[in-house]
Amino acid sequence: TVLDLRTVLGLKPCEVTTKSRNVIINADQENIGLLVDRVADVVSVREKELDPPPANISGVDGRFMQNVCTRDHQLIVILDVEEVTVPNFETA
Repeated sequence: TVLDLRTVLGLKPCEVTTKSRNVIINADQENIGLLVDRVADVVSVREKELDPPPANISGVDGRFMQNVCTRDHQLIVILDVEEVTVPNFETA
């Protein structure tokens, strides 16, 4: 399974370019590909560096954020893999 991460996050669909990548994650014992615009960097984050996501982040539904980390004046968002990969069907 490959999910367009932009669509999941409520953004316009990803335009596939030479920089687009599939990031493979394991969710609920299943490998799932997340189509992303690009991979800029890979970082390791220690648990003690993690903070809860701020309530005022705009543009993306906060339920997709598990934690955040601030490093070199940049905000690193840790995705909630379960929330991103499990379909959430709203009932009317």
